[in-house]
Amino acid sequence: KKTQRRKRSLNANLDVLFAVRKSPDRYYNKKSLKRKVERIHGRIESVLGVKVMDIFVDMCDESSCEVGTCVGKVHFDESTLVPVLVNGA
Repeated sequence: KKTQRRKRSLNANLDVLFAVRKSPDRYYNKKSLKRKVERIHGRIESVLGVKVMDIFVDMCDESSCEVGTCVGKVHFDESTLVPVLVNGA
């Protein structure tokens, strides 16, 4: 199921990006991480007291790219970046 992302206002939903280490020098790939988050999304909702609206991997899919290939890039405003490190979720 593909989800079309809508532009949101500043006071609406919050998008969360996960980067999870598999080992000291490797991260989980996006599909594997998505499956893991889907399995525990009920626990995430309970612990944080929030409602998970959607779990998605890419903001665009290949069918939406008219020229070339979609490349996902994330840019952060480092003055407002708040990383959260959790051991042993």
